[in-house]
Amino acid sequence: MVSRIKIRPFKTEQDAIKYIELFNNMSERSSYDHLEQYSVEKILKGMKSDSDNVNHMIFNENNQFIGTIGHRVLSDFELVIGYRILQSKYREKGYMKETLKYYIKKLFAED
Repeated sequence: MVSRIKIRPFKTEQDAIKYIELFNNMSERSSYDHLEQYSVEKILKGMKSDSDNVNHMIFNENNQFIGTIGHRVLSDFELVIGYRILQSKYREKGYMKETLKYYIKKLFAED
């Protein structure tokens, strides 16, 4: 199966701005989202954080930024993965299932 998604780390201030525009759109929030709103400064700080906290942008087959996925290492034996599709029109279309399969395989691939 050909992948419909691409992921890449957040890199620029423009990446942070795109994320904030989508995340802070209250009409697009899912029932699982918390109410915190993000600022460019907070996102940029997160991009510069240590390697135990990694965040990526998810792009669909049309190269549209549709969501995020990342992980945080809690200890030598555990990590948590967080993810979200930021626009409702892309939810329940299999994007996250595809992204999670790819991301987990990438996380545990031996270099």
